[in-house]
Amino acid sequence: MGALAACHHAPTPQEQAEKDARAVAYVKAAQNHFPPPQPIHPQAMTASELTAKEMLRQQCAFRADSAPGNVVLVVTARRAVLKLDDGLVVLASDPGGPALINGAWQHYVGKAYSLHIEPMADPVVGGALRARARLRDEHDRVVYEQTGALTCVS
Repeated sequence: MGALAACHHAPTPQEQAEKDARAVAYVKAAQNHFPPPQPIHPQAMTASELTAKEMLRQQCAFRADSAPGNVVLVVTARRAVLKLDDGLVVLASDPGGPALINGAWQHYVGKAYSLHIEPMADPVVGGALRARARLRDEHDRVVYEQTGALTCVS
């Protein structure tokens, strides 16, 4: 047994460092594995929901091209609101970022989601703006993306 142990060579410091680096990379890769992103589908908000949250003044309503008659997102100077699983999700505005129209912002953040609204053209008559709404999950993966009309009232 002693003869076999004598044949085993100890790794050089460089070999040991490379082995340690591979082990650390393996552990980090295992820790950074997230579940697959779950696409979301915001629900249409009702007038009573909008009234209850006092969002009828100075708001911008986003209507996705896929459901043009329904408000699926409301943005104001202070917050963005969307309806998921019959509950309202509120995101805070990021006033350090670019502004949209009527005091709304392009970026909003919350616990589980962040929202970015990208204008696609200048506002048209009546304050409507073609825009793309992109919602990301807590791992910065896109879970909702739609183009539509952002209409603002003041």
